[in-house]
Amino acid sequence: MPPNKEQIKIPITQNCVFAIRLDTDTEQEYILIGELQEVQRFLSGVGNSKLLVNKRRPFGSFILECSTPVANQLADVRAILADSIGKRKSPYFENSKEILEDLWNSDNLIYRFIAIRIWQEYEKACNIKNYDLYSEVEKISLPLMLNLTNDIKTWQENDPQNPLYQLDSVYFSDPALVLYSAKGAQEYYTTNDSLFPIIVYYLKTVYNERTYIQSCKLCGKLFRANTANIPTLCSPECKREQGKINKRRFDEKAKNTPSEMAYKKQYMFCYNRIKKLRKNAPDTELLAEAEKMFKAFCKEALRLKKQVQSGKLTNTDFENWMFREVMKFEELLENM
Repeated sequence: MPPNKEQIKIPITQNCVFAIRLDTDTEQEYILIGELQEVQRFLSGVGNSKLLVNKRRPFGSFILECSTPVANQLADVRAILADSIGKRKSPYFENSKEILEDLWNSDNLIYRFIAIRIWQEYEKACNIKNYDLYSEVEKISLPLMLNLTNDIKTWQENDPQNPLYQLDSVYFSDPALVLYSAKGAQEYYTTNDSLFPIIVYYLKTVYNERTYIQSCKLCGKLFRANTANIPTLCSPECKREQGKINKRRFDEKAKNTPSEMAYKKQYMFCYNRIKKLRKNAPDTELLAEAEKMFKAFCKEALRLKKQVQSGKLTNTDFENWMFREVMKFEELLENM
């Protein structure tokens, strides 16, 4: 429905619902937000429907959005709206409307649904005597007062075989409506109230396939993994990037090892001798022979250094070999 600009700059609804479908084959989730009758019309494929949100996005987005709490803001809004029923509006009332407008204008679809539903409950309370607005708004906003990602991690650690057994009873206190699309009878789990039944549906879908919700240890993205408690990576791209990071760490660490420091010392000694020779005798056979010997030294030293790193060769043997080769290099320069 179009926004009521005289009251608040968010859509005004009578029975707004949040509907979700998970596709584990494509790792996508489908979100619909709008009046129940409009969502039903959209799913039936009959006529033009006026949805507020119709979005396909990567799997895990819903859980991630539920794990972005705004507890303090929602607690303030709940108290101020409940205290404003039938009374003169305080300046804090306008602040509460601005908070809801900001939530509606955010990219977080959970925020958008919550904002619409809180204002819907407020308008209902203005027309129904003794309506318990405080309790209704608390039930709607409660999922955003928790940190769902941390809770999921704890449930999976405590009982990886049956994580759902760890959920508090509040998650099962409200029902979900199941709507079917005319195309393939696809199931959309729907709520016009608490998001807890949607969370249960989401987790149940994941666990029924013997997978778990994990946060990628590199990019932080939520994804379905085959393990509950072992940190892992979400994609081939992250695996390649992690490989690059590991190599950089290894190279950085290797710079300070005795074998690396000894190699650098001998390398720079030979390099500086050749550099001086290039300056004083650039066209001599001596230079060509020295460069050939230096190149062979570097190639063999890198091979032996890898053996030191793998434990096949001791650092002492490696340094002794380099010392002998450098002495040969010195003898070449002196004799020619």
